[in-house]
Amino acid sequence: AAALAVVRGSPIAGLLDGTLNEVTATGNAALQLTLDLPVDKLAQAAKVTGRVTLDGNDVRFVPAAPAVTQTRGVVTFDPTGFALQDLRGQALGGPVRISGGGKPGAAGGPPTVIHIAGTFSDQGLRAMTGWGAAAALTRRVSGQAAYEAELDFSGARPALTVTSDLHGLALDLPEPLAKPADARWPLRYQDRPLDAARNALQITLAGRLAARLEYAQAAGGPPPRGVYALGEAAALPLTLPATGITARVDVSSLDAEAWSAVASALQDGAPGTSATGAPGSASAAATASGQDFLPTAWSLRAGELTLNGRTLHAITASGARQSDRAGDLWRADVQARELAGQIQYRQAPNGPSGSQPGTVHARLSRLSIPASQVQAVQADANSAAGALPQHIPALDLVADDFEIAGKKLGKLTIQAANRSVRRHGAAAADASANPGVNEWLLNQLMLETPDATLTADGRWVGRRRRGAVSAGANADASAERHTALHFTLDVRDAGALLGRLGMPGVIRHGAGQLTGRVGWRGAPYALDTATLGGQLHLDIGKGQFLKTEPGVAKLLGVLSLQALPRRLTLDFRDIFSSGFAFDQVRGDAQIHQGVISTNNLQMKGESAAILMDGSASLAAETQDLRVLVVPHIDAGTAALAATVINPAIGIGAFVAQWLLQKPLSRAATRTFHVTGPWANPQVTVQALTPAANTAEPQDRPGGAGDR
Repeated sequence: AAALAVVRGSPIAGLLDGTLNEVTATGNAALQLTLDLPVDKLAQAAKVTGRVTLDGNDVRFVPAAPAVTQTRGVVTFDPTGFALQDLRGQALGGPVRISGGGKPGAAGGPPTVIHIAGTFSDQGLRAMTGWGAAAALTRRVSGQAAYEAELDFSGARPALTVTSDLHGLALDLPEPLAKPADARWPLRYQDRPLDAARNALQITLAGRLAARLEYAQAAGGPPPRGVYALGEAAALPLTLPATGITARVDVSSLDAEAWSAVASALQDGAPGTSATGAPGSASAAATASGQDFLPTAWSLRAGELTLNGRTLHAITASGARQSDRAGDLWRADVQARELAGQIQYRQAPNGPSGSQPGTVHARLSRLSIPASQVQAVQADANSAAGALPQHIPALDLVADDFEIAGKKLGKLTIQAANRSVRRHGAAAADASANPGVNEWLLNQLMLETPDATLTADGRWVGRRRRGAVSAGANADASAERHTALHFTLDVRDAGALLGRLGMPGVIRHGAGQLTGRVGWRGAPYALDTATLGGQLHLDIGKGQFLKTEPGVAKLLGVLSLQALPRRLTLDFRDIFSSGFAFDQVRGDAQIHQGVISTNNLQMKGESAAILMDGSASLAAETQDLRVLVVPHIDAGTAALAATVINPAIGIGAFVAQWLLQKPLSRAATRTFHVTGPWANPQVTVQALTPAANTAEPQDRPGGAGDR
């Protein structure tokens, strides 16, 4: 080190154009120095020659380069230049051989170049923590490979070029950069000065990846500009944009989530973040951050794009990114088999508790979700690792043509927001220890079809279980998700709507309204019937139940009472055999733990009035119902069509107070008990007596005892 200091402070440094100014070394070295000083021609003919013998020293030629340990060999110098005579040592986890030199003092002479040949290993690469983005990638390599490098001192700063075929080295990267160890992928890396203020960086890898960048060396310089290319786009010429960073991707398949993880690692260690003074990165640290090296414009073409476990096919897209105080805004025009339109994502800045979910704004001409992805979403939502509300972005979405699992559901509108609600009674100073809950507010959900319009609002809350840890790795697993929804379904044609939902031939016509408040444990997009609860009100008029297989619409099969004609004589075959025609279906229902119960469901038609109470299990697909069938045979029973039963009274009180006062009606009326599975109900005829019908059923699933 002392000898090098002498060189830097002597005229020798000028003779070598400062080539050795950045060299550092440890240990002792043997020096032979010859001075030829003609007294009469001292200024013109003085000569200095030297020979330095290294015997196991650690040498670093430039701050960016790895240290060469256990270096052995000879360095010679004279007024015309210097030479490295077969230096050998260890670097990057493997052996290295160094040669070269130059004659910087001779005008027009050969450039000063140092040649390096060696082998690097995964452990050796990971030891280079100051290599910025390259250091981030070293965590994804395994094995070892031979390389050649060149340091060129002819410019304002050293230029570094590295080449290798990477044979023996495996890359744990997403496709198309997943490389097995035995494959040969030519790599070329070059970082060189453009002028006194800027550097140029170029990378090519086996025709699969290419990058070209220009960035400033000094504070106050212009922001970087460049172009990245992945896949087939890497084989095309790379033209620098006037400003910003452009990315081009052309691949058969792309896992966006996996590449996002890689991009985050690269951003954390981009060229502007090195602390060691890598070529082009030490001074850039003063002016550029990792954010500056993210794309500002991009284009994509992929046969398949996978994002969060969902797949888009035959996708082409282009977009841009702009940054402001509110965070990054990503814009995209997307065309794919599953969707088409414009999408914006506002990436919220990091808050005190980490990354926030941001906001998605989308205006789509079409949106299609296949059945396979519906099942995947539901499975994920019901798993312990399913997303919690704080992980779901706010939504402002309109899709003119929405299709899910092959069912065309018309125009979809969603307005939702994500907010954090502090635990009740928590002090402001206690907010970090008691962060409260996150809730995803569904301000508006609307589905518009020619047959019906669904409007809904609600919320999705992530609540901590009692006694659960609220921080650390177990935070997600300790949260309980709950969805609450209030909805109104305005029906213009119930039969057409059911056909649209995959249940054709169940009902003909029918118009009215279904309203309700429901809730369940889990996510909004994964209905959990076992925990479902709430209230419903149904009011539908002018339709007819049609004969259909019970498997098509099982719950509606319960209402259609198709099982009755098989258990009866000729009494009601004219009413039910061809499908019951109704003027009105009206009633209220309660849901508790997946069991739906009612005490006032009424179906009225020209031929009869039907009253029902009891319960049905949505999960077990079983029923326990009492059905009262009253044919319209006199004025008294005809008046029943205009009667609205008070939900607090129920069928039993109605029978006692009204129907049994009409002897003719009483003679024609039948009461049935319907039990068993929906697909194969068991029907028994019950006697119609005041004693049996004046009281509400007690301690039956869904009966008054449950309510």
